Amino acid sequence: SPRGLILHEKCAGARQTAASLGLGLHLRSTCDWALERASWDGALGASAHSKEEAARGAALGLQWVFLSPVSRPTSKPLDTRPTLGEAYIAEAQAANAQLNVYALGGVTPEAARRLRAAGVFGVAVLGGLWEGGDGGKYPRSSVQTAQRYVEALRLRGGAASHLRGCRQSGSNADPMARNYRGIVVEVSWKRRESV
Repeated sequence: SPRGLILHEKCAGARQTAASLGLGLHLRSTCDWALERASWDGALGASAHSKEEAARGAALGLQWVFLSPVSRPTSKPLDTRPTLGEAYIAEAQAANAQLNVYALGGVTPEAARRLRAAGVFGVAVLGGLWEGGDGGKYPRSSVQTAQRYVEALRLRGGAASHLRGCRQSGSNADPMARNYRGIVVEVSWKRRESV
């Protein structure tokens, strides 16, 4: 996986920015991954929801997948998809050693520790790390919670970070998130509605 910022293709201008700065690009699960891989020269990953999709990503030369949902996502309380479970994620990683599999969806620090011990490359968190601030319009990280994830993922050591988001840069970047390997802090910003 690329070091530094990973931009999600759903964000306006993400492709152009990622191409200009040599950043990784993250695709939706519904994209044509083969077409995207053929036309994208940089690091590329995608959202996946099954072992078969993870295997397809590996076969196409993607560098990572966010495989979800592991458990019931706290950031999506109305998500009714069946959960995959930790063992399923570990099996997907074991079957695709060349692919960095990130477990996403309801991953607690304790689950992160178990997943890492089972060989999963890393985790992606949103609801487990971000607390509502400003009336819920903008996320605020919990340093103590982030530290629990960081400690859980130190099983393999190393130092690199992977941030994903539309607006995470400059003075707004979280220095906690920039220093550790295997944790992806998913940054989502709600758009303000025009009145």
